[in-house]
Amino acid sequence: MILLFQHEGIYKSLHSCSVNLQNVRVSTKSYDPDHAANAVRTALAIQDATQARSFGDGIRLRTRCGINTGRIVAGAVGTGERLLYTVHGDEVNIAARLEQLNKTTGTYVLVTENTVQAAGDAFAFERVAEVTVRGRSQPTAVYAPTMPAAPRITAPEARP
Repeated sequence: MILLFQHEGIYKSLHSCSVNLQNVRVSTKSYDPDHAANAVRTALAIQDATQARSFGDGIRLRTRCGINTGRIVAGAVGTGERLLYTVHGDEVNIAARLEQLNKTTGTYVLVTENTVQAAGDAFAFERVAEVTVRGRSQPTAVYAPTMPAAPRITAPEARP
């Protein structure tokens, strides 16, 4: 989670995965104009961290990240006894579908065209596919980051 916080993100556990949120307003002063690039930086830092460290008996983990940029509904839901911060919306669902799509494309980080445009020139992206994700009728162009334009934060060294 330290990598997420370094890039102004918020962590949320959702079913069998984690959701890393960028630019979700938790106050009126929390707007991040670089949110899309920070989301990509976070995903790449997570990839670096999992490759730099082994777990258990030398096991290396691989993670998959799906990133989409758009409007969502975010906030605290529940009662005084059990209050959760959550997100809902089509844009969240698309990101979840991209995470899964990494399995078939052989990638570890996939983003939508919305994210490519919002990230500006911070990264180079390669178009991987155009897919119609479940629940949508229009195809979505899908990209993988190929090279950061600026140095990215690398993971801390693995502990022995």
